[in-house]
Amino acid sequence: MEAAAPLKDGEQVLDLPSQSDSDAQTPKEEKSLGDQIREMKNKGVGGAGDPDASSNIFVGALEEIGEVEWPTAGAALQTTGIVIAIVVGSTFVLLSVNSVLSAVSQTLFG
Repeated sequence: MEAAAPLKDGEQVLDLPSQSDSDAQTPKEEKSLGDQIREMKNKGVGGAGDPDASSNIFVGALEEIGEVEWPTAGAALQTTGIVIAIVVGSTFVLLSVNSVLSAVSQTLFG
C-alpha cells in the first residue's frame, strides 16, 4: 500500500490501487467518506456547523438519554444480583487459594 497523503484540514486519504483504468478516477458527484461523515455530524444537535454547539451540550445529552433503551427494574435487579454473586464467589475462591498458599508457605519456610 502507498502512504497517506495529507489534505488541507489535516485529514488523510489512503491511496489504494485501482482495479482497472476505468476506475482510476471517481466521478465528481460522488462524495468522499470524509464529506459524508462531516455531513452526518452537521445534521445532529451540536454539530460542527452549529454556532451554538457549546451551549447545546446538555440538550444533546438529554436527547441521547431519550434514545437509550433502558432495562426494566426487574432486569436491572437481576443483573445486579448476578454481578454481586460473581464478586462474592470470586472473593471466596481467591481467599481459599490464598489460605492454602499461606499454609504451604508457612510449612515450607516457617
